[in-house]
Amino acid sequence: MENKNYINQSGIVPYYIDKGIKRIILITAKNPRKNWIVPKGHVEKGSNPQQAAVKEAFEEAGIKGNIISKIIGSFYYKKNDKEYKVDYYPFEVTEILDDWPERKLRERISVEQGYSKKYIFDEKLLEILLQV
Repeated sequence: MENKNYINQSGIVPYYIDKGIKRIILITAKNPRKNWIVPKGHVEKGSNPQQAAVKEAFEEAGIKGNIISKIIGSFYYKKNDKEYKVDYYPFEVTEILDDWPERKLRERISVEQGYSKKYIFDEKLLEILLQV
């Protein structure tokens, strides 16, 4: 699906270590299926991809933290006849908030990294999640 007319987005793969086990934070999409995803969104004018990803982490998942390296993978998808490219960054979670802007629109869970395949059904996205 690679083409030069896609809409750029950026996202994060949020993780933290709990008792030596890497955990990934997942949120539900706002679509009717409520499938599990990780935070992502548009790179708005005046913002860079990393800033946009950190903003989405807060707004969609209620988490704070730090991007710790370069892009670990890209994901392409089509929605409403538009093509999107999402670049994902590893994101070390430092704080999980009880309240956040989209709390009433989404569910949030934390799963062991190896169990993320029980929640993520898109193979390419799952491949990205397992790289962090």
